[in-house]
Formats: sequence, C-alpha cells, structure tokens
Amino acid sequence: MVTDPASNPNSKLELAYIDTSHLEAASHRDWTFDGINGLALNLMRNGYLTLTLPEISEARLEQAAILVSIAPARPYTIDERAIIEKFVRAGGLLICTTGAEEASATNP
Repeated sequence: MVTDPASNPNSKLELAYIDTSHLEAASHRDWTFDGINGLALNLMRNGYLTLTLPEISEARLEQAAILVSIAPARPYTIDERAIIEKFVRAGGLLICTTGAEEASATNP
C-alpha cells in the first residue's frame, strides 16, 4: 500500500540509503535503463527520504531504516560487513540485488 507521508503531519520521514561505495552496477544518470531513479522515487512515495551512501559507516546507518546494495563489484570489507550486520540486527532492512555474474562481491 502506498502511503502519502504528507497526509499525516505527525509522520516522520525514514531514511533509505542506496549504496554507491562499491562500484555498483547501476547508473546515476536520469531515467536510464539501469538507473536508480525509479527505485528512489518509489521509496520516496512510501515515506522514505532516499539518499545515496558514499561510504558504509556506523554513524550513517544508525540513522537509516533501509540499505540497498545494487550488484556491488567491490566486496564489502570485514568492518563494513560488521557494521551492516549490526544495522540489520537492530531492525534495519538490507536489500541486496545481484546476478550470478556479480555474486563474488556479495558472497562473504
């Protein structure tokens, strides 16, 4: 169900990050085939402030509700994986999309 956060003046926007720190297979150009704008727009329609994430850090993820990783080409470090695990254990949602050809970066 799509909700309009503007319809409830007491609602707060939750933060959704789209990771851009691991050479993801997505384009930042407007409305291209492999662009992220459609995803960002749908997250915003559902009450999320959607930002790109230039680096994985505990301080940033503590403020977020969702982290999206789109086919990362560079593996996450041990420290980054620990930060992401803490984020998920605290109730954060991790969405990781990848195909078989990019799976090596997400396997760990």
